[in-house]
Amino acid sequence: MTGFSPLSLAYARVAASDLAAAHSFAANILGLETVEIGEEEVAFRSDARARSLVFDGSGAGPVLGMAIGDEADLDGIAKRLKENGFQCGFGDAALARRREAHRILIAHDASGNRIELATRPLVNVRRFFPARDCGVVDFQGVGLLSVDIERDVFFWTVLLGAHVSDRVGDITYLSIDEMHHRIALYPSCRGGLLNVAFEVESLDEVMRNAHFVASHQVRIVQGPGREAASDQIFLHIAGPCETLFSFVAGMRTFDPSKQRPRQFARKAEALCAWGSECATVPELAGTLNKPA
Repeated sequence: MTGFSPLSLAYARVAASDLAAAHSFAANILGLETVEIGEEEVAFRSDARARSLVFDGSGAGPVLGMAIGDEADLDGIAKRLKENGFQCGFGDAALARRREAHRILIAHDASGNRIELATRPLVNVRRFFPARDCGVVDFQGVGLLSVDIERDVFFWTVLLGAHVSDRVGDITYLSIDEMHHRIALYPSCRGGLLNVAFEVESLDEVMRNAHFVASHQVRIVQGPGREAASDQIFLHIAGPCETLFSFVAGMRTFDPSKQRPRQFARKAEALCAWGSECATVPELAGTLNKPA
């Protein structure tokens, strides 16, 4: 990504109408560490980040926070976004303090998804201490809903320096580091945050979590399964809000200097090589039928 400041995942903020239920889900089901309980939000750790998941009860929409490697590049990013017709503006010092970052550029992609580009987000010197033996080791990635795939791919690749690693139909996987993808764009009739994924140590941990969530009457939306494009093993589960949550493991790497993105047909086996299908979330189905 020569000429672009490196990107990494910083945090996801998810809208939740019932913070008590969200807190219970994140701690007892996902196994994340609680770091703050407020009147309008509850925050959690999953790794070295000071916070990686926040449930927001204020009525605000979802937010994806991305860390920018070089603070000096933030003004140039803002200029590029504006020149190409994307809404963006800098958050004030109070917002930066709330996000535990030094500076925040608020941008919106073509689907209206709020992307916060943060400099120097805090990490915690104390190691992550899970609420249960969940096997979580990292905030691995997100799925974003897109009403304009081509324009959203332009936003992430041409303006922010990500690389397309593979496509399944119009579902587009985006790489920002050595992993196959950290961001996946799913064609939809709406914007939003489709899922937030947490990496666990191994396939065994995915399977153990599948049994755990089933025994606690949490709905499994899809999986256990394996993505054909990335080799990632996944388990998608329903949470206390519209956003899904995923336990994942085993993603392959991607080197844009040596590998070219592949095009898979949008079929069930391309989304899950093990044969699990999703009947309730159209964006995860083998075919996407948009309303006229």
